[in-house]
Amino acid sequence: MFDSVVNSREELINNFSKMTLPTLTEQRALKRYVSDNKDVSSVSVIYKDNYVYSTFGNLMYSIKKAAKEGFSIKMKSLLTHKPTVSYTVQVSPETYLKVYFKPFRFNVVDNIGYGYITLFDVVEIGDNNKLLRNSLLSNRKEHQFTLDDAEFFVEINPTLAVKEFVASRYVYLLLFFIVGITCTFLLSAYIKKCWVARCIQNNIVQPYLQPIVDEQGNIIGAEVLARWGGGGGGGGGKSLRRAKLLHLTYLFHTSKRQN
Repeated sequence: MFDSVVNSREELINNFSKMTLPTLTEQRALKRYVSDNKDVSSVSVIYKDNYVYSTFGNLMYSIKKAAKEGFSIKMKSLLTHKPTVSYTVQVSPETYLKVYFKPFRFNVVDNIGYGYITLFDVVEIGDNNKLLRNSLLSNRKEHQFTLDDAEFFVEINPTLAVKEFVASRYVYLLLFFIVGITCTFLLSAYIKKCWVARCIQNNIVQPYLQPIVDEQGNIIGAEVLARWGGGGGGGGGKSLRRAKLLHLTYLFHTSKRQN
C-alpha cells in the first residue's frame, strides 16, 4: 500500500515541479494520478505553507499550515472521525503535494481472523481505519512516522481458519475422503485374502465336510466348513465363520447315493 505511493515520488516531482497555484491542466493531472492509484483517496497542494487545492471536492482554498516531507498520521479526521494517513512530497522549493491514503482494507484475512497495523507500538489501526488502540498520541496533531515505525499483524481465529479451509477446499477434501475409503477397503480385502491363504498353507485352517441329507436320510451333498485346526484352540478347535466370510465356502453336490 505505502510502496505504490513512495515509488511514484519521482513521477510526481517530474510532473509538477513547476506548479504553484495549480492550473486546470495540473488539476486534471492530479485527478488522473488519484484515479490511477488504487491506494490514494485524494491529493492536496501546499504552496508557500498554504493549502491551496484538493482533488477531494475539487476545491481551491487557503489554509496556513507548514508542510514537511514524509509519512504522517492524524488520529482523528474532522471528516471521518477516524485516523488519516498521508505522504507528503516536495515537488519544488515552495510546493508540496500531500497524498492521502484510502482506509486500510484487510479483506484477505477477514475470513480467518483480523489484521491491523501498529505505529510506534502504541497505536493500532484495524480494517477501514478503525482505531483499536491509542495510548499516547494526541488526536489533534499530525504525527510524523517512517515505515520502520509501522508493522502489520494478523490475529488468526483457529475456528474461522478451519471453516475457511474446508469451505474453499471441500471438493478436494471430498475426493480425498472417497479415495481414502476406497483404498482402505481394497487394502483390507487384500490383507484378509493373504491372511486366509497363509492359514490354509500352514494347515491352521482346515476344511471339514458337513453332510447334506434329503428327507429320506440320504446324503446328497456336503457343505465345506472351515475350522481352526492349530495352536491353542484344542483339537478340532472352534468353528470359524462360514466359508462365505473367509472366501473358502463352496457347496458341491455328489450324485445321489442309493441304499
